[in-house]
Amino acid sequence: MIEKRVRMLGILGFISLLSYTAMVVFSPLAYPGYDWLSMAVSDLSAEGAPSQALAGQLNALFGPCGLVSIMAVCIGVAECKSKTLKLGIYCFAAMEWVCNVGYNIFPWVKDAPASNPQNFMHLVVTALVVVLSLTALVLAAIGAQKEQIKSLSIWAIVCLIAMITGPIGTALLPKAVFQGKVKQDLLPLIILLQTTNSAMFFMPSNVLMKKRKNDIVMRLGVDEFAAYFVDILSEEAASEKIKKFFEEISKIQIEPMTEEINVSLGAVLYRDGLTFDSIYKIADRGVYDSKLNKGSSYTFPG
Repeated sequence: MIEKRVRMLGILGFISLLSYTAMVVFSPLAYPGYDWLSMAVSDLSAEGAPSQALAGQLNALFGPCGLVSIMAVCIGVAECKSKTLKLGIYCFAAMEWVCNVGYNIFPWVKDAPASNPQNFMHLVVTALVVVLSLTALVLAAIGAQKEQIKSLSIWAIVCLIAMITGPIGTALLPKAVFQGKVKQDLLPLIILLQTTNSAMFFMPSNVLMKKRKNDIVMRLGVDEFAAYFVDILSEEAASEKIKKFFEEISKIQIEPMTEEINVSLGAVLYRDGLTFDSIYKIADRGVYDSKLNKGSSYTFPG
């Protein structure tokens, strides 16, 4: 009776797999711009990631169910004659504990470098998980073969091949394959602008810029602002947006100010190879080129 109940706990391993699969499949829906080719699964649950909460909810059963299942397996193989198989199962159990405890203590920190102490420890945990997993699969494959448990041996070999194929494929395929692709509808227009005075400080940015849900407007200084607009793909569309912006500026009247508000604006359409620093410098050059003109003016520097 006890042995039967222990075996029934094995189904929790399947539930654990379903929980993890749900996290991997559905969490990207809450992470705009997530690319599975160039980003790790850890990014979905990283601190500060937009999908962190959803990933935690979907993955809630992965740890508890997986641990109960593997500990039940450890009990089940206790009387197994093959020490190799038992050692393989115990290594897999150790991997599960390191995975669950380690990643909970040291979750990846979004936008932080690998040298960040928490991210460094996250990588250490990952290394331990990989080593224990490979060791467990090799020992389980050999031990199951000795015990004539062909199904277990085959599954262990299949999983081992899958783990090895990943890094080999990454090394052999062109790097461009794993750099991800920028979706055309997410290509941004970045603008940098300066006003003749600080009047814009008193205007709500969502009214002033007619800001949409995914657009970003930020204040950089007393009279300097930056804006990021998605799905504006050409200079023609950008010019139309900027002209409407200038129209909104011309409507601003703040008592007792009587002087006209003029804007000098530099605009950059994102293209491959541009970094934040290079985009900022190009837009900044456009601002100063626009200052050479009278009134509000904009420039797309080359």
